[in-house]
Amino acid sequence: MGQGPMRTLGVINMTTSASLVLGNRLDTLANILAQVLEKDGSDPFVGRVILTASAEMKGWRLLKLAHFSSKRGVAGLKIFSWQEGIRYLLNQPGKELSYVELYLLVYDALKVSEDEEVRTYVREARLADLAQQVADLFSTYGYYGGESCFAGTDDWQGRLWKKLFVERPWRAPVQLLAEPMRVKERVYCFGCDELPPAVWEAILRLSEVKIFHFSPCASYWTDLCSDRERRAMSRSGKKRGVSEGELELFQEYLLDAHPLLANWGKVGRRALEIFEAHEMDVQEAYDPLEERESYLGALQKDLLWNRRLSAFPDESVKINKTGASKLREVQVLYDEMLRAHQRGIAFSEMLVLAPDINVYASLIELVFSDQDRPIPYRMTGVDQCQPSWQGFKRLLHLSQSRWDAESLLILFENRAFREKRGWDLERLDQIRGWIADARIHWGQSKEDKEKVLSGWLNRSLPAVARGTWEEGADRLVSSLVYLFPEDQNELPAAVPLKGVGLGDADEVEELLELIFQLKRDLSILADGSLRSPKEWGEYFDFLFTSYFPEQELGVLEETIYALRKAELKTNEKVPFSVLAYLFARKRTGSVHSSLLHAAQVASIEPGAIVPCRALFLLGQDEESFPRRSFSSSLDRCKGSKEAPPLCSEIDRYLFLQAVCFAQDSLVISYGHISAEDGKELGASIVVREWQSIANDLSVAVHPCFP
Repeated sequence: MGQGPMRTLGVINMTTSASLVLGNRLDTLANILAQVLEKDGSDPFVGRVILTASAEMKGWRLLKLAHFSSKRGVAGLKIFSWQEGIRYLLNQPGKELSYVELYLLVYDALKVSEDEEVRTYVREARLADLAQQVADLFSTYGYYGGESCFAGTDDWQGRLWKKLFVERPWRAPVQLLAEPMRVKERVYCFGCDELPPAVWEAILRLSEVKIFHFSPCASYWTDLCSDRERRAMSRSGKKRGVSEGELELFQEYLLDAHPLLANWGKVGRRALEIFEAHEMDVQEAYDPLEERESYLGALQKDLLWNRRLSAFPDESVKINKTGASKLREVQVLYDEMLRAHQRGIAFSEMLVLAPDINVYASLIELVFSDQDRPIPYRMTGVDQCQPSWQGFKRLLHLSQSRWDAESLLILFENRAFREKRGWDLERLDQIRGWIADARIHWGQSKEDKEKVLSGWLNRSLPAVARGTWEEGADRLVSSLVYLFPEDQNELPAAVPLKGVGLGDADEVEELLELIFQLKRDLSILADGSLRSPKEWGEYFDFLFTSYFPEQELGVLEETIYALRKAELKTNEKVPFSVLAYLFARKRTGSVHSSLLHAAQVASIEPGAIVPCRALFLLGQDEESFPRRSFSSSLDRCKGSKEAPPLCSEIDRYLFLQAVCFAQDSLVISYGHISAEDGKELGASIVVREWQSIANDLSVAVHPCFP
């Protein structure tokens, strides 16, 4: 496993049906892709499709093509994430189910199922929860395994799969991918490190496809094994009666490899194994990295040649322990980025990654907006933060709540909601004051309060109207009727509010009308009303346009369209509780996306890691990274050869990419003290594996306060 040959590409000449370019630098591969695209673009009648790892990579991909192309741009391209691209290439919209369609079909089938196991699950959990789990699993089976997940079994999942994807006209992606794809365009795969085997097999059968693939090592490395794999192979050898001497020689062979490449590279090896099973025109574009003299550069060269040299660690790799506070970790990050900028690294050449960027999003906004030295940044992969979307989710939540004052005030404070009603902050303060003075706490009415309390306590319990919206409304109206102190000697039960008079009549009327309108419009969400998917889509359209600006309806278009389309597959009427899950599913967006000369901030996900001069990894503690896979007891694919890679395996490979893509410096940080119990937290296992071969990595322990 020593140093292997290296070839760099000069003139690009790819004429075979399937071509593979391997390289250790993504920007080098992007340069080669730009050359190939310019050459292939001479025929205006042949389309060109690029598949990337994720939607986030599409923007970086376009910028690099424009930079490397001699024509400063390559026209006529269609760039997709691999999921979008496969749907486009399959071009069978009538056969493939959307997630909403799959979820509703599964719900309908489970509702009428006579299978005793299904009935047991339904008794132990809500039917909608079971439908969600099964739909998620079937989405996974759709790319990994398909019918093979149920081989040798005759359980209810297998029968349901057969009913949906065999007996009926719909097909799962793995079934469609098994058929020849009639693709007229030229297809290019760039930076797709982990695709389902069925997807790779379908792509490699295309008449013309070119793959540009990151590989950290120029030597043959697909036979490397992680420590866990090596121990498992040793146990298996002992069970099969392999002699101690042979096992020892085998272990020596496996240990003759760079341990980080072996432990972090399983996902990358999986793709290379698929490529090796096909005849392809393989070309290598490895950069020897001779100009990199730092410890980080030396490590990258060791990985490139799969060798174990002992370079002395320096400041190019740094670990920061930041106490118990995420805010403190972001403050340390801010200082590190300013120091990197002072060394001549532009903010646009910096990349900040975290296991879940939503944990840090608001803190980054707070710290990076420092008035004296703000850091420009653009953040992708954050939860959908458009006020209209957040407000609509809050509106749906209100229907399922006990109508507490805080829930309504949060809705009223939403910018899109206020814009629809023409409220300014002064008007909002007035309403907030009225609600406080009227001592409104929760409950629409006395009857509503009794219903909620009975549900909590499982017994009938009389309630009082005090603190309800009904009583608060009566007090506001009384304030307009009993204007003079002498009138208030004969007060009704609803005591008037001080400071509210006839001059506020219009505002009081508007508020009371709004409360009545909300109660009326949201009632069908709480009373179990049944509607078809199309009718629910029309209702959500009405609800949104009633309370939020119509021009922002786009945030709901995807869901409304999916519900209307689902009507073609099933017109079964369902309550809102079945659809509530669709609004809870994660939707991501971006912050400051128009800033081009800014630091990139994102979650550690496939496609998010791109070449940069300075890379900062947040949240690298043992509890947060690598992320754990939470498998279901219902998962029939778990443990099989067809199973998707574990989250921990993907995260290890992403960490390997981070090490390879950082050009000047890599800064790792984590809170080393638990915020819950004050106990010390260890670094991530991947960081500890690195420290095991480089004991002198620079580690700084920061005080809990700046």
